[in-house]
Amino acid sequence: MTAATERGVACAELLTAALGRGVRAVGAGEPARLLSWRGDDAMAVAGVTPVGTLFVRCTDGISHHPAEDVTLEDVALAVDALEAAVLDLAELS
Repeated sequence: MTAATERGVACAELLTAALGRGVRAVGAGEPARLLSWRGDDAMAVAGVTPVGTLFVRCTDGISHHPAEDVTLEDVALAVDALEAAVLDLAELS
């Protein structure tokens, strides 16, 4: 399987919604919904479990490249949003 030959996978709506609530809960505004068709970890595990993706803002939008750069503040916000999403999902189960 390679990114060039395989299709992307859809993220589970349950996880996407929980991540969105997590982003809102930490005051990061209204989350954007982005499509990612890269051959990444989601493609490797989607056959055995639902997947979701939380993107972290990168300087100048550069990602998966040596010039990729994120701020400590954005990483901390993403970790807090992920924690809020996990706790949100735990309440649903």
